Amino acid sequence: MFNLRNSKQFYSGSWEWAEVSFRGIKYRFRIQRDDLIDPIVTGNKLRKLWGYDQKSGWIRHNGILTVGGAYSNHLVAVAAFYSDPRRRVVGIVRGEPNSDSKHLQMCRDYGMELHFISRADYKLKYKYIYENFVTEEFYPMVIPEGGRGAFGMLGFDYAVAGWGDFVPETVVHASATGTTAAGLFKYVRERGLKDTRIEAIAVLKNDLEQKRNIQKIMRGDDPYDPKGNMYWEQENLEKERLEREKYGDEFYEERKKWDEEYDSKFFADRYNIEINSHYIFGGYAKSTPELRDFVTSAKAETGIHFDSIYTGKALYAMLEGFESGRLNPDTTLFYHTGGIG
Repeated sequence: MFNLRNSKQFYSGSWEWAEVSFRGIKYRFRIQRDDLIDPIVTGNKLRKLWGYDQKSGWIRHNGILTVGGAYSNHLVAVAAFYSDPRRRVVGIVRGEPNSDSKHLQMCRDYGMELHFISRADYKLKYKYIYENFVTEEFYPMVIPEGGRGAFGMLGFDYAVAGWGDFVPETVVHASATGTTAAGLFKYVRERGLKDTRIEAIAVLKNDLEQKRNIQKIMRGDDPYDPKGNMYWEQENLEKERLEREKYGDEFYEERKKWDEEYDSKFFADRYNIEINSHYIFGGYAKSTPELRDFVTSAKAETGIHFDSIYTGKALYAMLEGFESGRLNPDTTLFYHTGGIG
């Protein structure tokens, strides 16, 4: 099992200077190198798992189960963090049985059992988990996608503490679930940094989902229990079915838009977090020649690994913010969330 005592960067969370050229101009900015925490249980993945591990002692479970896609850094991190032949660790993968990737092979190498589920069935994934895996002999702690949840926020206390006397105006990072943004915001607020803004660069088109995730996480009502997750999932789908039946599909869709507008306004009023969905580059695990060339150039220039799934998109967004004047290089911190090369 992973030994946190060997990870000094996790507890220090310090930043350094970096310089990256963008469209002919070189920008100097602060970067928090959480990619240095560990090459496998990397960056914000370890911060999230640390929280789950700290809270797991009082949860009745005898194994670990988590979910994710074929290119999920989170799946690999869970497999490595909990790698122990005495503990059963299961990964539910969104995709077809013939799906494969370097990430999934690494999961297998660390001893994780992989089970594939179709995208249609993924909507009821916790029902699938409860009915197919939970028994009297195996009652796992469920870690949601990307380490999402209130427990996943806890390790970011050390990240914010590592800033020392520097108070960033904006913290930019790559985001898929909103947990990192929630964790940074929680400890920014607790340390009295009321003017620090968190800018989460969405790596897939799910900005509303991330906002709702953040609200749930901040309330602490994101269930980690397989049965609790199943009931929550089923209640949401049943509620949708009844409302469509009562009001009709057309009115339901209109009402859904009203709810989304209200949620977005409520979110903006309450949280100093922006979910920036303008740098998706085609979607999750997708890229463009421009982004790939940029990531290759940034790595060659800095010696720091950026990937085209997560951190490269966030870095591109931040540098374009510098170019337009929307962000100030002197007061912006780039939080490197890590990732597998």
